[in-house]
Amino acid sequence: MSQIKITNSKNEPVLYGYFFDGDIRFEFEYYGTEVASMDMEVIYTVKPDDFETFKSAMGIGTAETVEDALNKIAKNKLGDELKSRLLDKSIPNKKFVWMS
Repeated sequence: MSQIKITNSKNEPVLYGYFFDGDIRFEFEYYGTEVASMDMEVIYTVKPDDFETFKSAMGIGTAETVEDALNKIAKNKLGDELKSRLLDKSIPNKKFVWMS
């Protein structure tokens, strides 16, 4: 599966979702625009044991595949909702932050 762009209701990119070593990864990057600012990359990793929790938290039925769930989230522009659930851990995940 290639990267899926997940946008919000304003069609702004919020996260990019993809599979990596059997996990789902959601990532985004911010680029500093001023001299004293920095770049930041955040990656949320959801393990296979939490795929059903992920689908349930996003209101997607258990019969759907994870890839179908990601496509549905992208199609319905649920990026803000997904990001909120990752941040509040209602979708269990491991968060990695890199700054430069």
